Amino acid sequence: MPPALQAPAFSPSNIHIAGDDFVAPRPGEWVRFCQWVPWARGKTAGAYRSTTISVLSTAIAHRDLSLRPLSVQTPSIFSKQIGESLEHIEGVLIYLTGAEVDDAPCRFCLEGNGPFPLCVVSVANGAPSICANCRWASHLCTFRNNNRNDEGIMFRERLFRSDEWFNLEATLDALDAAHLSQGTGPTQSPAATGVHQAQLQVIQTARAVRRYVNARRL
Repeated sequence: MPPALQAPAFSPSNIHIAGDDFVAPRPGEWVRFCQWVPWARGKTAGAYRSTTISVLSTAIAHRDLSLRPLSVQTPSIFSKQIGESLEHIEGVLIYLTGAEVDDAPCRFCLEGNGPFPLCVVSVANGAPSICANCRWASHLCTFRNNNRNDEGIMFRERLFRSDEWFNLEATLDALDAAHLSQGTGPTQSPAATGVHQAQLQVIQTARAVRRYVNARRL
């Protein structure tokens, strides 16, 4: 097991505590603090590097750190707790940068577990669809099960923001425009388009995928 990380020499001066009518504060000093990783130098440098940390350390933050009333800690103590494990670092980064699940939070969050007052799931490419509290506690998250009737909601969020989806949309739009400019419109005939049969099948499959996903986008 990697050695525990050492927190940076500085630490935020305050921690937001969630109360009644809680509204998450705007990104602040905890974002600047938590996105600075690795938190160690020398022999421990990079000990807790992961794809999730790399991705979320540069992701846009949507809120500053807040804790449940029962998780009250001083800033210095909590900053050290973050550095105790990979799960803690990833959990707090997910909380700062992820999307709030306000309609169907996971069971762990509903029961009031974990340090964070909101059920927040990452939508960034390269990060797991698990909530911040479950990641912090190394707990099996029920987020996927809770949202199974809205299958793939987080996958779709990532898909629509990806370069691959943008390139697919642009390619299909260009092909359709080329067909229309020839006065033929989209066609199933490879002879009419000059595209090899195998290539045309790929294009047709991509169109089918696009129709399927767009139909479930709302």
